[in-house]
Amino acid sequence: MHSGAWLPVSAWDDSGAWKRLIDWINKDCPNVGGRLIITPTLFDRLNGPDGLRRIAKGAARVDAHGNGRGRLWEAGDGPIVVVWPEERTVQNCVRTVAGLPQQSIILLEEAVPDAQSFRGWASAVGAFNAEKGQHEHSHPDLEEQLDTILTGYENELALAPISRAYTTSAAILREKLQAVSAGGFDEDFVVTYAIALGYQGDLERLRRHYSAARQN
Repeated sequence: MHSGAWLPVSAWDDSGAWKRLIDWINKDCPNVGGRLIITPTLFDRLNGPDGLRRIAKGAARVDAHGNGRGRLWEAGDGPIVVVWPEERTVQNCVRTVAGLPQQSIILLEEAVPDAQSFRGWASAVGAFNAEKGQHEHSHPDLEEQLDTILTGYENELALAPISRAYTTSAAILREKLQAVSAGGFDEDFVVTYAIALGYQGDLERLRRHYSAARQN
């Protein structure tokens, strides 16, 4: 699994957190080919806070659709930095670094409309939490549950959870998702944890399945 770092929403205006993040990048991330910065659009400005400006300086740049400026990122390059991350974008980044040793993804969150928390992703990869100055911890039991669900119930997850009578396998899927819910994990946590595990299915559908299971 890739490594990573995480700046949560609550640390966006914390200059100390940005310094810790930059120190982590300099220490832990090889910079052979430079960093790649991904933002929702190329019109997004990266000149503030100062920590973001420093991270973005000299880096190649693309938007969430892959359109950008500069040399394309290649295996062996520096970390992929996702600013104002969206679930599909992070899912694509995880696919990009799959199987590549010593590759890192860095997520920089800010309080923007409809933003999801990526704490689940950060926990799964043991990401460096720049706010706390320490690494997050994974949840082995949750990981085992999700591995069973994501690999054993792909067909059921591909269908929308609807009100008609469940088939036997779909009913089992619902029960397994309810068992995950019993651990107190919210939708953002579960979906972004699944992203970190390499899940390439429909994220919105996974979210709807989990929401339906929690309500029953």
